[in-house]
Amino acid sequence: AHFHRVVDLSRELRQPWTTADALTNLGIVLSLQGDYAAAQSHFEEAFRIYQERGSPVWSTDPLCALTENAIRQGDLPAARSWLHDATARSASSGIRWLHVLVGHFSGLLAYYEGQPERAATMLEETAALAREHQFMPDLARSLVALGRVRHAQGDLHRATARLQEGLRLFQQMNHKLGAVTALEALAELALGTDAQN
Repeated sequence: AHFHRVVDLSRELRQPWTTADALTNLGIVLSLQGDYAAAQSHFEEAFRIYQERGSPVWSTDPLCALTENAIRQGDLPAARSWLHDATARSASSGIRWLHVLVGHFSGLLAYYEGQPERAATMLEETAALAREHQFMPDLARSLVALGRVRHAQGDLHRATARLQEGLRLFQQMNHKLGAVTALEALAELALGTDAQN
């Protein structure tokens, strides 16, 4: 409801970048709720705004959101296509946060494509970059993803360490959804269940 209000207000005030940001965040909420079609529509609109307003670098954010939305639906070819575009846009930007964002989703997609070694390498590099630049929410998210990958590899010691650090960071930021994600992964680890379920 808050994001809907921000979208309406920013359109009324003719603030295109605020509109695009709010559309992306609203799409993320809709994707979490399982409304993938509505989420995709919001992400695509945010992408168009950045393109039309001459900010193609920042269109990396909705492109990564489109990648995650496609992964949630199991549409890995679509995810790969969105991520390819995001990578191309962020590559020459010099904006470290965008490199962390793309790195996270590159590792995540590699994991779901059945390439755990490649996924682990990418996520370790992404976590190191996020740590270096103090991008703490991104660091926590990448640590949890890395914990899942290490679990899938059977490396329970490193999986536990990454998940526990991710959980601590999410708790320090009072990021409840992130903390729940980390706790779920730790529970899967304790039960010995498939980390991709």
